[in-house]
Amino acid sequence: MKKEKKNVSANIILCDDIKQRELNKKYRKLDRTTDVLSFAWNEPELLGEIYIAKGQVKKQAPLYGNTYYKELKRVLIHGLLHLCGYEHRNKNERKIMRERELLFLI
Repeated sequence: MKKEKKNVSANIILCDDIKQRELNKKYRKLDRTTDVLSFAWNEPELLGEIYIAKGQVKKQAPLYGNTYYKELKRVLIHGLLHLCGYEHRNKNERKIMRERELLFLI
């Protein structure tokens, strides 16, 4: 968070894939499980909440050549970047977000 010049905290919630799918359907209208969802609060001391689907992270870790814990770290960083205002709706945004992920993974 210091690299993003944010001096606030975020709540991190580890949940199962079913809960994550319910949240994804309710808030994004997508009826599928996703690895991470971020909800901005934009309060003075709390940037927001990050929900991480443990099962999905475990399934996708090998696809990224990661261990479970490295993939967990990657999706946590991804969620934090969303709370900092980063998106990945187009090729340029995806490139920037991926670069930031890699910077924080080091």
